[in-house]
Parts: sequence; structure tokens; C-alpha cells
Amino acid sequence: MPDPKPKKPAVPLLFPDPGFHLAVLGALVDAELFDESRIESHVEAIADELSELDEDDEDARLELVLRHLHTLPLPAAKVAKIEALDFDGGNTIYMTLEQLAETNSGGETEVYSVGSLAGISALTRLASLDLDSHGSPASDELRDLSPLADLFALESVCLCDCEHADVLLGLPKLRRVRVLGASATVEPGHVLAALEAKGVVVERL
Repeated sequence: MPDPKPKKPAVPLLFPDPGFHLAVLGALVDAELFDESRIESHVEAIADELSELDEDDEDARLELVLRHLHTLPLPAAKVAKIEALDFDGGNTIYMTLEQLAETNSGGETEVYSVGSLAGISALTRLASLDLDSHGSPASDELRDLSPLADLFALESVCLCDCEHADVLLGLPKLRRVRVLGASATVEPGHVLAALEAKGVVVERL
């Protein structure tokens, strides 16, 4: 019998949106799937450029570090092991970024905002997704939940205003949906009732 073809190594990932890329990097660090020291080593390359920026211009310093971290490839096999993802400004990755940028916004900056969920299908084991604190106001692209269509392990999701929420009806393990804000819009409008009819717990918070 011929020898089986060797498997091709997984191509490292660079997610299109810098804010989303940063959040996934943070989830890897939290799950101990990525050595945090590699982040510091990566940022050393822009030390001179960072030193030229006004130390009081926090956003400019954070944006520079964020742009550079967006060039740090993430291991696809490890990204596939992430089980929980959120975008809370108090998460460790944002504090790490602020230390590297020598700033202290306390996580209260739009620099971290996520503009798109494109590429989230790479998180094949994702069970919990919290879209609170992912950007305000939400862009049209960010409101689009269609990238969630292949998250077949997803069990719980926390939503803000969103469109194309009907993709949630096709997620076999979904058991809980939380909607933040009584006035939050979920389109199409029939989705929440349809989810409840399937036995999914739906909460408006």
C-alpha cells in the first residue's frame, strides 16, 4: 500500500478585523494555549516607533500596538480549541496591551472595538459567545450574525442589536440566548419565538 500523504500543516490565522483578532488572541492566552511572552517579544519590534509617540496620546499608542499585534499569526489548531469568547474591556489581553503601550485607559476606549465577526467559524469548539462590549455603535457588518452559521458547538450566546439571527435556528446545540436591552432589535423578528419553540431558553436582560 502506498504511504498515506502527510497532512498539510494548518495555516496560521490572521482574522480580518484587528479587534476580533485581539479578542481571539486573548482567549488563547486565557485558555493557556498561547505563550503570553510571545506577545511582548512581538511588540519589541515597534519599541522605537512607540517611543516617538506622545505619552499622553493613549489612543495613538494603543492603536499602534493593536495594528502590530494584528500581524501576529495565531495557530489554527489551537484557535479551534477555544470554547468561550467575549470582548469585555477588563479582559487580560486588553490590560496586557495597555502595559505594552504604557497607557491606562482602564479598557474604556473604542480602540478595542470589534468591527466584524468574519472568520469566527475557525473556532469550531466555541460553546459560549458573549457579544456584549463588542463595539458601540455597532456597524452593519458587526450586526450581521451570519458568520455564526457554522458554530455547531455553540450552546450559549449573548446578543445586542443584530441581523440575520435566523442562523441561530440551525445551531443544534444552542440552549440559551440572552438579549441585552429590552429595546434591542433581533432580526428577523420571529427568531426568538422560534428558538423558544425549539426549547431554547431566551432571556431579555
